[in-house]
Amino acid sequence: MEYVIGIDGGGTGSRLLAAGPHMEELFQCSGKGLGLNSMPEKEVRENLRALLDAFTARSGLPLSHCRMVCLGAAGAGRKSGEASFAGILGGLLDGRAPFTITHDGAGALSGALSGRDGLMVAAGTGSICFARRGKTFCRAGGWGHIMGDEGSGYDIGCRVLQAVARAADGRSEPTALTQMVLDHWSLSDLDALVETVYGGQKGKMDIAGLARLACAAYNMGDQAAAGILNTAAGSLAELAARAADKLWAPAEHPLCAYAGGLLEHSPELLALFQRALEMKRPGAMLRPGAHSAAWGCGALAWNQVQKSETDGLFTLGK
Repeated sequence: MEYVIGIDGGGTGSRLLAAGPHMEELFQCSGKGLGLNSMPEKEVRENLRALLDAFTARSGLPLSHCRMVCLGAAGAGRKSGEASFAGILGGLLDGRAPFTITHDGAGALSGALSGRDGLMVAAGTGSICFARRGKTFCRAGGWGHIMGDEGSGYDIGCRVLQAVARAADGRSEPTALTQMVLDHWSLSDLDALVETVYGGQKGKMDIAGLARLACAAYNMGDQAAAGILNTAAGSLAELAARAADKLWAPAEHPLCAYAGGLLEHSPELLALFQRALEMKRPGAMLRPGAHSAAWGCGALAWNQVQKSETDGLFTLGK
């Protein structure tokens, strides 16, 4: 049976999906991250090797029947990153299957919108918006936790910690977030909190995990938490609105999908995001993403097979 492979190569994790001619799932497995921006190329190669080895060992699908492998990876949007991934994947496949490389947004958008035109706002530890109309692709956000990631779990977590500090100084009203953070990390007082934050004991994922406390405090009527979530929702809506402005006229109403654990598991933030999006881009149709990024990469692989395109899946929008 002929099939394709779609690989979603995220920075912290990866997923491989094999799909038949009608995008029926034949096999799926997951592995470690493939982020060239955050790990050495050697580690990326070994992680991708392990993912492909798991496929060949467990799927029962011969690579000789694979029509195309599509890898959508963070960092592949730049020519240097695309070349690096092409060298890695080409060496691992060693001629056993054709392949194509694209950036992570192409697969994520294709999966979320089932190949249709529109926007996708992804909010998890980080945040980004991808948009496509025809063969023109653009993005907003995705600058990382130092330069951007507004509205993300990490952004909210940092704001939670800042709210605790302001309340301790008397620069704002007391907030339930103070005790919630101490309890969440099993700390006795604010001195221990400072040592924990600046002593390297907590990483990005830990700080992003504080976003759930903001949602809980918001439901309790906490004003600090309300301000944090409203700011995050406005930031995510701004990403979507600016991306939409690049490809659609103000009177047009593009489909806007959402994805990522933060929006998928935080109904409070999702409702605020929907309200803010309606204010910034009236008429935008918000709905959950239809499929995974790995599914989207599989769909792009079949497109590549059917169209026999050789010069890229999308033209990047300015």
